Amino acid sequence: MATTTDSPPQYSSSPPPSYSCTVYKQGIVRLKKEFGIGGTVESNRSWRTVYFCLRGTILNIYKNKNSKYPVDSISMLKGNCGIATDYKKDNVLRLRLGTTKEQYLILPLGPLPETISWFEHLQSSANISTDIDKRRMPRILTLSRGNSQLQEQLNHTRTITLSVGKTQAVIPVLQCPIRRIKYKMAQVAKPATGGGVNGGKFQDKEKPMEVRMSNITAAKAVGDAIRTSLGPRGMDKMIQTGSGEVVITNDGATILKHMAVLHPAAKMLVDLSAAQDVEAGDGTTSVVVLCSSLLSAAEKMLNKGIHPTTIAESFQRAATKSVEYLTEMATPVDLKDRESLLRAASTSLNSKIVSQYSTLLAPIAVDAVTRVIDPAIANNVNLNDIRVVKKVGGTIDDTELVDGLVLNQTVVRTAGGPNRMEKAKIGLVQFQLSPPKPDMENQIVVNDYRQMDKILKEERQYLLNMCKKIKKSGCNVLLIQKSILRDAVNDLALHFLAKLKIMVVKDIERDEVEFIAKSLGCKPVADIESFTDDKLGYADLIEESENAGARIVKVTGMKHAGKTVSVICRGANSLVLEESHRSLHDALCVVRCLVKKKFLIAGGGAPEIEISQKLMDHAKTLTGMEQYCFQAFAEALEIIPTTLAENAGLNPIAIVTELRNKHALGEKTAGINVKKGTITNILDENVIQPLLVTSSALELSAETVKMIMKIDDLVQSR
Repeated sequence: MATTTDSPPQYSSSPPPSYSCTVYKQGIVRLKKEFGIGGTVESNRSWRTVYFCLRGTILNIYKNKNSKYPVDSISMLKGNCGIATDYKKDNVLRLRLGTTKEQYLILPLGPLPETISWFEHLQSSANISTDIDKRRMPRILTLSRGNSQLQEQLNHTRTITLSVGKTQAVIPVLQCPIRRIKYKMAQVAKPATGGGVNGGKFQDKEKPMEVRMSNITAAKAVGDAIRTSLGPRGMDKMIQTGSGEVVITNDGATILKHMAVLHPAAKMLVDLSAAQDVEAGDGTTSVVVLCSSLLSAAEKMLNKGIHPTTIAESFQRAATKSVEYLTEMATPVDLKDRESLLRAASTSLNSKIVSQYSTLLAPIAVDAVTRVIDPAIANNVNLNDIRVVKKVGGTIDDTELVDGLVLNQTVVRTAGGPNRMEKAKIGLVQFQLSPPKPDMENQIVVNDYRQMDKILKEERQYLLNMCKKIKKSGCNVLLIQKSILRDAVNDLALHFLAKLKIMVVKDIERDEVEFIAKSLGCKPVADIESFTDDKLGYADLIEESENAGARIVKVTGMKHAGKTVSVICRGANSLVLEESHRSLHDALCVVRCLVKKKFLIAGGGAPEIEISQKLMDHAKTLTGMEQYCFQAFAEALEIIPTTLAENAGLNPIAIVTELRNKHALGEKTAGINVKKGTITNILDENVIQPLLVTSSALELSAETVKMIMKIDDLVQSR
């Protein structure tokens, strides 16, 4: 074997093959052509499986092992081989031919030693083509992609000199036309004359990958935007609407609803948060953060060459398995156990701006739900039965629960009628107490004062007869629907009703009529002739109350009515009032979750870590790509405890590592105590949450990831 010494000499870790013309190796590899003859960019840069046969300085490429004739023969004269470190896949070799300027990527099939073997043989094949005294020792080198055509053009350039003031710059100018390549767009080949086999084929095979990466990046941006709002120490967002209104909140659904999102994939995460809000009412931030983490894990696996369908389906199976593990570690709860319901509602309120009022709002939420259901048989709650009335004035401490109906409208006092009525008989009318008018636009001209006086008398008599008929039915409280065409009731009618001691509440909204009728047990009346005592509702007391300048009407002691309660929500200003209302709604939804699925689990990141470890153990029983996907899903779940620790100002790496250790030792309820900054038994801190919140977040986020992963193109509609 002839050798030469370079300065300084470099040796490979394994002995080199003999330098002789007997270099011989064959096997199946994956091949991708980057540049064609002359260094032009190859149009079809897809990977294909071929059979290599290297004999001396000639590399023959066969379609398969059984092919009789090669599809291409390559001379290794002046060739060069190196490791393509700039390519996304591992163990890829790059072969550059010096004579034709062609360039190939080679991916040997098999373990790493097989790649090293091909590398050494290709180097040796190119090496033996030179004089024996000029041969170099084999060494591991890297070979960048380069551009042979561009380098050739730069070798034949002219220069121009630009002068700006005292500064001169020499700029090379290519003597060939410049082609503008539009990246990230599929280039469709025109069909050849006569209809070739390649007609209409996508030349850019990487477009689906780029579309997926674009969707993943946009969706991850949404998750990063609201990630800081997660947990009891999460930050709030100030949102300015198009009308100039300001909203301050850390509720994920509210933030995303006001966010101006343009990318279609990002809108999918907004819809995901809305779906979680409908299903569970809480966890709207967690579900988006979790989905964003799953997409990051999917992105890494896509870069490793795993098929997107395999990733999507494996993630969905992992989510189903996670829900099974959650159910196993959940604790059953009895709806009559008020303490458990209070702890769950308080945990939901701890992350809100109004967390200091959780001792007031949590009991209101629990009592409101338990009064409108039968705890023994209920499996769902209609939150529409809980009427929330918002009034600016006072403080959050003035928020109260009323066992009855509360109306935003006020009692009419202009005519001196009563504003409090015991043993009330309530009528709800949808017609106007005002003089009749023709249906069509007509004009009546009266030129005789006696006729004018007669018309006024007729109008008075008409209204008086209507009021007498209402009084005759026994009604002493009248609710009048708001009219958009004319006044629902005029001053003369109010005067007659006041004389008859009938309490009047007007301007009832049209969309509230059905709810009020169901709550009071009365029937809406559209015509005075149908106003009878069987259409009336009954209540022990109706009164108008005032607090901090805000007046409302309370109806209590209702008979023959559905189960209805009302919450009067108060705040010093509209910003505090709106956030208080959103927080109360979340607390109500948490209690509703416990009615729908009567199980509680720990909070503080404990269930996510426990599921993660169980999925890791389960992944060891799997084979193939599914094993990698389950492991990636398990790692992605750790984003919840990591984010909780980050937002609390703790070291996420140390906290999550310690949390893993605790769960590995069997402490299933160990979670992050953000108040103490340590890992504790989270149940002792009363940090619990409904099973439905976490299980719904897992299932919905996995479904969204599957939808995004299966998108391979973005088409603009006309």
